[in-house]
Amino acid sequence: MEQTKKIVKYISDSISNLSSIIFNSSTQNEDEIEINAINSLTSQEWSKDNVCDETIIIKKNDYDKLLSEISYTRIQLNNYKIKEREYTRMKNDYEKTVTYLLHNDKDVNNLNFINKTRQINFKNETSESEVNRYIASEMRLKSHIKALKKDLFDSRQRAETFKCMIMTDNEMLKEEVVQLNKKLESEKHIKQEYQQKIRRLEDIIQSRCEEIVELIEYCRYLMR
Repeated sequence: MEQTKKIVKYISDSISNLSSIIFNSSTQNEDEIEINAINSLTSQEWSKDNVCDETIIIKKNDYDKLLSEISYTRIQLNNYKIKEREYTRMKNDYEKTVTYLLHNDKDVNNLNFINKTRQINFKNETSESEVNRYIASEMRLKSHIKALKKDLFDSRQRAETFKCMIMTDNEMLKEEVVQLNKKLESEKHIKQEYQQKIRRLEDIIQSRCEEIVELIEYCRYLMR
């Protein structure tokens, strides 16, 4: 198929080159052909070919100029017709050649088409299996992500529960600390009172002891 495309491109380029050559050659020799034809066309020949009932009076220069323009136009049309026939013939020849090449290359094209079809089918099957594998992996990942989200939600719930419990315990402990501080203050007051009582009792005992000592001394004195 690639070789056929190259041949068709070569033929198309050849047509373009040949057309440019013919066009250039025709434009180079156009002035000579037209001048010769104009010179060969006389007023008598023009009158024989074109009979007119009405008589028109014009200047000779204008008449000659008109004849020149008509002859020039006729020669151009003739040249274009020749070029058209030549191009048509070349086009038909090249079309026959291309048809022949394409016909001979038909089996190769069919084989290439079959091979390409097999390759495409293989690629499609491979792509489908890969897509299925990706889908299965995606489903597993989604399930894993869902489980992780559930664990995260449960962990947050447990953390909130523990936080509430800790805050409750903290409040309770604060209340206990306040109560203990109050109790401690009360105990301190009681202790101070006991200490004061002890000091008073010690003073009383001290005074009693002194009195006893004096009594003992007095008793000893009496016993003499």
